[in-house]
Amino acid sequence: MAISRWRIALTGAATIALAVVGVGLVQGAQERPAVNSGSALFEEHKERQD
Repeated sequence: MAISRWRIALTGAATIALAVVGVGLVQGAQERPAVNSGSALFEEHKERQD
C-alpha cells in the first residue's frame, strides 16, 4: 500500500512540475523578462537532474 502511495505522490509532483514549467513558458511568451528568469530556472533544474 505504501509503494502505491509513493507512486501517486511522485506522479502528482511530476504533474505539478510540468504544469509550473508550462505556465512559465506561457508567461515567457508574453513577457521577455519572464523568458530570462524562466530559462535560468530551467538550467538550474537540468543541473539537478544530472
